Order: sequence, then C-alpha cells, then structure tokens
Amino acid sequence: VLKQMSGMYAVDLSGAIITNIPNEFFYNQNRIKYVKLPEGLETINASSFYGTGLNEIEIPSSVTSIGKESFRNSKIRSIIFANNSQLETIGESAFYDCSLLKELSMPNSVTSIGSYTFYRCRNLHKLVFSDGLTSLPEYTCYENNSLAEIHFPSNLVSIGNGFMYGANSLKELYLPTSMRSIGRDAFAGLHTLKHLIIPEKLNSLGESAFHNSAGLEIVELPSGVSSYSLTFQGCGSIKKIVCRAATPPS
Repeated sequence: VLKQMSGMYAVDLSGAIITNIPNEFFYNQNRIKYVKLPEGLETINASSFYGTGLNEIEIPSSVTSIGKESFRNSKIRSIIFANNSQLETIGESAFYDCSLLKELSMPNSVTSIGSYTFYRCRNLHKLVFSDGLTSLPEYTCYENNSLAEIHFPSNLVSIGNGFMYGANSLKELYLPTSMRSIGRDAFAGLHTLKHLIIPEKLNSLGESAFHNSAGLEIVELPSGVSSYSLTFQGCGSIKKIVCRAATPPS
C-alpha cells in the first residue's frame, strides 16, 4: 500500500493499537519526513525505516527492540528516546550509513547492540552508550570521521575489532578501568589523539589496535599485556611511554 502512495511525506500512528512495525514497512520511502509512533509499540523490525527521508523520530518508552538495519541509509538527523525507555536491544547495522545523524544518547536500559550499528555515520559528533552494556561489537563506529565526543559504559569489559577505526576527529579517549580486551584495529587511525592511557586490568590487546594514530605523543601501558603486535605502527610522534609492567613487554 505504501509503495502506491509515492507523494506521502507524513504518517501519524499515534492512535494505532499495534505492537510492532513490520519488516521493511517504510522501506525506501524517501519522501517520508515525519512518522509519529504510538505508545504501546514494542518492536521496530528489520529495515522498517531503511532509506527513508525521516528527519527526526521519537522512540516510545514501550519499545524494547530496534531491529537489524531498521534506519540504515536514512536521512535521520535526530533520534529521541522517551523518558523511562524500556529499550533492550539494537540490531546489527541499525543506523548504518546514517550520514546526517549528529548525536545520540542511548538509554541505560540497552544491554545489547549489534555489529556495525553506527558504521559510516560520518556527521555523528557525539555518542553516549548505555551503561547497561558490557561489550561493544566489531565496527560499531567505523569511519565516524566527525566523532569528537564518546562516552563508554562504566562497566565495559570488551571492545571488538575495528570498533572506531578512522575516527580522526577524536582528541580525548577515556577508556573505563573495567576493560579487559580490545580487538584488532579497534582504535586505528585516531590522528588527533595525543594522550592514551590503556586500562590497568586489560590483558588482551589485538594486533594494530592503535596503528596510524599519528598524533599520539604519550602512551601509558598496563602491567597485564606482555606483548604488542604492530600496536603502535605508524605512530611516529610518540615522545613518552610509561610502562607499569615489572618486565618490559616485547
């Protein structure tokens, strides 16, 4: 039905009694600028708003799940989560290539997000993760060139491969002290980062984790990592390394 309404630009579902937005419901409806979702909605299914022209959307507090690729390649600029949000999961690639999205603060009710969630969101400058997360998957913020401010979950344990590869606007990086593992290429290409403190509890550091972070000048290493494989390759500006290990790593 929607595909036959090519001129439609606004949809008000606030009075609807529905619990889910079906898969691909608004798929590639690029003229749609406004959608009002109803309270009582529980699930936004896969690719529901893929490729839409949405400028802004408010996610009702009753929504518990945002599906895979639900807003991928859309024109979304602002996502507002209602107070007392019950959101628990955000699927893989949910906001992939949302190139106009500028900032997002995730509700603390979220306990799981998929890989590639904010992949190539090139105008995203501020991102606040849920405190309910303990791991952040691979390529979550890959090539977020404008990302200048990021807030990690306070009890974060692990970060996946290529997590924020190429986030070359980030000048400060505060990694939680709870962290144990950082994946391969996770923070490669952070050109404007100058001072790096790797958390003391960390015991697993992937290959090339910080390579080509050309602006790095001071690095503080933990005692639990015994070897570094190409970790700081291409970091030619390093002037000082502080090592907490009794035996220097290889």
